[in-house]
Parts: sequence; structure tokens; C-alpha cells
Amino acid sequence: RDSTLALYLPLWHPKNTGSPITSSDLNAHIATVLGAIWTPNGRSFDGVDDNVSLGNVASLNFERTDAFSGMAWAKRTVNGAGQIVIGKRMNSGNYPGWNMVFLSTNKMGLELANNVFTSNYISVITSQTFTDTAAFVCIGFTYSGSSAASGVTLYVNGLAVATTVDTNGLTATMQTTASVALGTRNAEAAVQFTGTIGEAWLWTGVASAARMTQNYQATRWRYS
Repeated sequence: RDSTLALYLPLWHPKNTGSPITSSDLNAHIATVLGAIWTPNGRSFDGVDDNVSLGNVASLNFERTDAFSGMAWAKRTVNGAGQIVIGKRMNSGNYPGWNMVFLSTNKMGLELANNVFTSNYISVITSQTFTDTAAFVCIGFTYSGSSAASGVTLYVNGLAVATTVDTNGLTATMQTTASVALGTRNAEAAVQFTGTIGEAWLWTGVASAARMTQNYQATRWRYS
């Protein structure tokens, strides 16, 4: 089994219909489900207070100098609102931490933050927009640990895509005590996801382009 696989949550799996659920990786993380309803395609989030939370997991408390990667299958049913897919980020203070998110512009981005009020963060977003509320999309990222926006690559349906840099000023720690959470920020009712999240992965290190493509190709049948 892949020792770089830090987290794999197949929310679609029949073994994960209840709560808590256990991640399908060597770490066997425990996740608590609040509200999100199980379906054969994943967990359905109501956009109000649903989330899947793992708590403050030390091994997923990535620093700005740590390379890590992530991917998820998601289907939004509402456009024009910020919606977090997965992250470990505070919902107060200077909003430190990281998250993969759909923005109110209907673009997808990766945010790595120390302090949003002093622009001490990185924000890289896709050039393309996502407005189809009837279809799943496979989104992902890799981050090299360079503390620079140039270290971020975003993926859509297994392929690296064109991006724009919104902010590039991360110079201090992004580690937090926030919960690792899907569908919300820090397991609180904020930046709520509306729709279905099928599964999510996190890896240590920079996942290769081949791995991102392979992951997409191996799982796309479930969401077609």
C-alpha cells in the first residue's frame, strides 16, 4: 500500500454509511459525520451545517515548507458561493491553514494562509469556471513546499490546468489547531459545501502528473 497516502476517504463506500467512519489508508483516521447524508455517489452536504471532520490530525497539519497533494470528486448544486471541499483552516482570527475550495467566482483554488489581513498567504485559482450543477468534477492540487505560488499546480479531471495567482505572500507558518474537514471550514458553519463529495485523497509529497491522471481514470466510472 502507498506509504505517501496520508488520507483516503471513500464517502461513497457502503461501509461508510454511518458515523464515525474510518479512512481507507494506513493511518486509519477516524472521521465524524455531521448531517451529510450517505448516497451511492458519496455524502450529500446541505450547505447549512453538514460536514465530515477528523479533528486536529497532526500528520495532516502541513507546514508551508511541506510538500503535499490532494484530490476529490465533487458535485456542486449551487453556484456563486465559496464552498470548501477539504482543508485544515481556522474560521476566525487571521484564518490560517490550507484548503481546496470553489470560490464565489465559480473557479477552484488552493489557499495556504498565515494571515489573510496582511496578505501573508498564497492563493492560486483556475482560469476556468465550473457552473455545471448536474455533473461531478475531479479536482486536485499539488504543492511543492516552496512557500511560493509557483509551487502550486491545480488539476481538473486528471490534468494540470491553467491558473492565475491571486496572492503570493506566504512567509510564516500556516499550521493550526483547526480540524481537518470536508464541506466546511474547521467543522463550523462557514464556507459550506452544497452538493455531493464522493471521495477525497491527501498525499505527502508532490504527486506526479501520472498519478493524478491514473487516480482520475481509475475512479471516473463511479461518477459518469
